[in-house]
Amino acid sequence: MRKGDADRQGTRLPESLPPHWRIELVPTDEPAPDGALVIDAARGPASADGVDAAALLYGERGLAPWGRSSFPIGEATIVLDRYPTLDEVWTLWVWAHAEGGGQADARWDPVGRYVADVRLGYLTDRVPPASSVQAIHQSIVLQTLVRERPDIEAFLESALGLCRTVAGRLTDGASLLDDDLVAGEPALERFRQNLLADERLYREDRARGRVFEARVPASHHAGAPTRELALLVLHQPAAAQFKLWARRDAEAPGGDGFPLLLVELDPGNVVLSADPTSQARVGFLAAPLTDAERRARGSAPGSGSDAGADHESAWYDGERHEGTLVAAPHGGTKLSLDDVVAAIGPPLSLRRAGPARLRAAPAVAGGIAVAAIGIAAVAGWAFRSVGPASDPGLPTGPADVRGSKGDPLAKERVITLLGDEDEGPRTFERYALLVGVADYPGDRALHSPWQDARRLRDLLVDDYGYRTENVEVFLDEPATAESDLPTAERIKKAVEDLGDRIGDVRRSSFLFYYSGHGGYVKGARRDFGTLQPHAFDTSESQPLSHRGWDMQRILVDITKSIESNHLLLLLDCCYGGWAGAKGPGELSPEVTEYWDETARAIMTAGTRGQQAWEDDPHQPVWDGHSAFTRFVIEGLTVEPGGLAIADENEDRVVTDEELHAFVRARVPGAVLDAKSARQEPQLVRVENELPRSGKFLFIPD
Repeated sequence: MRKGDADRQGTRLPESLPPHWRIELVPTDEPAPDGALVIDAARGPASADGVDAAALLYGERGLAPWGRSSFPIGEATIVLDRYPTLDEVWTLWVWAHAEGGGQADARWDPVGRYVADVRLGYLTDRVPPASSVQAIHQSIVLQTLVRERPDIEAFLESALGLCRTVAGRLTDGASLLDDDLVAGEPALERFRQNLLADERLYREDRARGRVFEARVPASHHAGAPTRELALLVLHQPAAAQFKLWARRDAEAPGGDGFPLLLVELDPGNVVLSADPTSQARVGFLAAPLTDAERRARGSAPGSGSDAGADHESAWYDGERHEGTLVAAPHGGTKLSLDDVVAAIGPPLSLRRAGPARLRAAPAVAGGIAVAAIGIAAVAGWAFRSVGPASDPGLPTGPADVRGSKGDPLAKERVITLLGDEDEGPRTFERYALLVGVADYPGDRALHSPWQDARRLRDLLVDDYGYRTENVEVFLDEPATAESDLPTAERIKKAVEDLGDRIGDVRRSSFLFYYSGHGGYVKGARRDFGTLQPHAFDTSESQPLSHRGWDMQRILVDITKSIESNHLLLLLDCCYGGWAGAKGPGELSPEVTEYWDETARAIMTAGTRGQQAWEDDPHQPVWDGHSAFTRFVIEGLTVEPGGLAIADENEDRVVTDEELHAFVRARVPGAVLDAKSARQEPQLVRVENELPRSGKFLFIPD
């Protein structure tokens, strides 16, 4: 039996790209494939009157898709940059809309100018930074592309979903700059949450940085006399979007943010920038920096005797950025950050801002410590290639995110840690809410969920130290009282009640398990998966939000009530992949040094487009369970020697990644053999972007 289908409804805005389009991400400094349509104003058609945004070229200038006379384009290869800008993505989405026969809405026109401003570094939004469309887009880039294995599919899905949401809200009359256009959109919530976590990191970066007051001469300040501006110096910041937070930082001298930023992104890669809205120009500082660079390299300032060496020591003067950017030479600088400060000190009359000039930074919630992560510098600038200087927009190599989980602990260290009665993992209080729904009408009735939930409860209590009173089980068996049947509203209320019991005790873990039908809804604004618990089929007069539970909201809703450090969702239902993006490509069995940090993970029976299969009661092959739960139970089964079967490295702990690796290695083959179908369990780690994130741990008692 398949665990569920759902109603499908039409939509008028494109949710995906035409199937005959092929998308390639090609760095700007590399040639595009012959015949490809390149969405990038810098290398696409020649811009007119200084227009350098693809959206404006296509929209305001009325240019047809490059090299084509009209829509439909038909079969095509379309090229974006390796880290596509919001300008490129919006243009791609509008093209997809036109390809499907749609007409551009005049209410979308402000987006063209907005994305052009974003390319130039302007922060024109009048909403909180974490709700800014450009910040959400940059968060999408960071989480999907700036990683060791870029996930282009996940990027396109999320970025085009953002465009679709923005277009829909504007069509409804919202204001691009004044309204929160992503509010209430579950598919984008994790990117907003990542931004909030990133802001906390910035506050720690700032606490480690240095603050100066600089005097920008009148000759380098457009339309105004000499001005004093706040300068923030950061050394390899952990916050990915530090520029976003620095420009809006109310704690800066004067309370209006830092118009000037000097940042060492990584060794040798130093960038000085000025907020375009400040009208300050810093390009003149390239000259003293180039002189200092030549001295550091052993050549006389301004000698120019060796043209090649002279070029290698030249700092970029911001020619393509209206003088608002100065960047280290292409091969990196030999100057330390202190050397750079010393070189720009006299021209800017730098004065260190003491405690009286910089208000104290608030404490960082949750005790998140600073850690060096590979994406740390990058997306603070959304600039393109800057000629002789290295691209300060995004890194050129794969991101190193090893530090996000910490170093793995040796087996002996883990076993010792388990024996710590004061601080070890066993001091966590463990809670679980297990739901099994089988009583559906007609041929939608299921056979395994009650047994699935009961067996998992027994395993948790008997072998993993869960207190009986801390494990809630919801089944819709015939003898169950009406008030205890697992409807969507009662499941949500049970989560709230458990949250009240747990309180603010963060050193606890919470496991949510659901076995039953799941569905997929094709909505007018967005598509989403939904849990379909008891009474879903028989209460159609109620809104869908009352009958079911939007999979993209489950984790958000649970974390509103449950503050446990470790939280894991096990969703054994069809279309469970809608609960999150594609999971990590490589899994590690080790417990890490950050084992007790926040862990938010979702394990699903299959991808968002797959069915989840249960046993045939007449010809059982999975002991009467569903395929997914059968192998979850097997992996957690503790053998006589005290080790769980899924404990790959035998350290007496089963991490969420070990359990997923065990299940993922067995479910696809078992389902293919028994049902001739595909089912591939997924793991989504929602907190993977934090500098310290833990794993959900199953510890045999």
